[in-house]
Amino acid sequence: MDVRNKKLVFWFVRVDDEGYPEIARCTEREFATILAGISAGGMYCPECGTVHWPDGVPPPF
Repeated sequence: MDVRNKKLVFWFVRVDDEGYPEIARCTEREFATILAGISAGGMYCPECGTVHWPDGVPPPF
């Protein structure tokens, strides 16, 4: 928990621009959006930190 902001913070590993793993953080809301997108058939893009949709798969939200 981020005590100063009193927000739940998620830490995860992603790949940086050079292909090396790095530790990143996101808020509960950002993590929920990423998880919902992956669960609905999207693919998480570690380069930009968002969920992308393959051709023919419409975003559910």
